[in-house]
Amino acid sequence: MSIKPLLALVGFLAWSAFCMQWYCCWMQVACESCGAAAYAEYNAPPIIPVAAIPGIAAIPFNWSETKLNSEADLKAFKKEILAGMKADNILEITGLYFEGEDKPEDVTSLGLERATELRRLLKDELSEDRIISKARLVAEPEGAREKGFYGIDFKWLDADKTTAGTLEEFSDRVIIRFPYNSVQKDYDPTVDAYLEKLANRVVESKEQVLLTGHTDDSGEEAYNLALGTERAESIKSYLLKKGVTAEQMTVASKGEQQPVAANDTESNKHANRRVEVVIK
Repeated sequence: MSIKPLLALVGFLAWSAFCMQWYCCWMQVACESCGAAAYAEYNAPPIIPVAAIPGIAAIPFNWSETKLNSEADLKAFKKEILAGMKADNILEITGLYFEGEDKPEDVTSLGLERATELRRLLKDELSEDRIISKARLVAEPEGAREKGFYGIDFKWLDADKTTAGTLEEFSDRVIIRFPYNSVQKDYDPTVDAYLEKLANRVVESKEQVLLTGHTDDSGEEAYNLALGTERAESIKSYLLKKGVTAEQMTVASKGEQQPVAANDTESNKHANRRVEVVIK
């Protein structure tokens, strides 16, 4: 058999594969009119999934309560957590909570109270200076009000990586942090890069964006409520310049009412000075 027909066949197959890749992947991603779904997926803001809660030892909480469920397997849960302990790493415990829960007047944050419960559980295995407590508002899971839920997230951190970043990404929201008493976000190229990508996505998809401003507890409550609004408005103004319409954005403020960390150090206060971005 002559080698020329064989080479021609191989060349034809290679060319066909290239054309299919070019049209189905590269062209549809690059061209909005050729593949809107692919374009939107390509331009979607990066999402970092929330760390999985260990299945066999997870601690359930009941709706609007901060005490651990009496039926939880506490021994198994402690074993799961402590498996990640090293000589000098730090345990970050995040208490999760939901918008519709009732909060007692003497409780600053349901999330922080739940994290404190876990601190108590681990007090014999870990010293206080090796545990960081945080809180995070999350979307309400189905059946949480009737059946309870896993109200914590945790991870081990290197000792030099415990400060909250200027940008934090979770599965249901993104947090952008601000300097003290300022309505201008912390300078960080990754924040601008995220907002650029967010704008590209929602301009194409027409999704709605909720921007909620937060503060630390310095100053009067009414002032902080207004400051939170101004912070959210500053992110809205940035996105307006990138083509997102005003009708696609909703601005809200919680002021000092939903801290993600105790307001007891400058690092924790900085963690609380933020805008939370939720795409709906």
